[in-house]
Amino acid sequence: MSVAFYHTEEQRKIISETAAREAAARRREIRTAALSADSFYPAEDYHQKYALQQDYNFMKEFKGMFPGFADFVNSTSAARVNGILGGFGRQSIHAAELVRYGLSEQGVERLRGYLRASGQ
Repeated sequence: MSVAFYHTEEQRKIISETAAREAAARRREIRTAALSADSFYPAEDYHQKYALQQDYNFMKEFKGMFPGFADFVNSTSAARVNGILGGFGRQSIHAAELVRYGLSEQGVERLRGYLRASGQ
């Protein structure tokens, strides 16, 4: 079973309609619970930007930019680099942005390498 969280009644309706549509298209039950997103609890630190935290060189650069872990976690640049390292980057999306992530020239080139290797 999966869970989809909603903030508004409109979102709850979309979840329900999407599940019904997919169940009909797949001719099987879709087991997704729609729950109100009343409370949010961030994951533990070791889950935050997980792919990025596994790369020593990138983490060294980000620690220079964000000495505080909360600032690192909230960084859009860190989120984008984490996505690239996790295999979700696309050259067409990131190519022009890479130089704005605050990384060294070597870091930017490494990211370009990841994007080329992903073939997207």
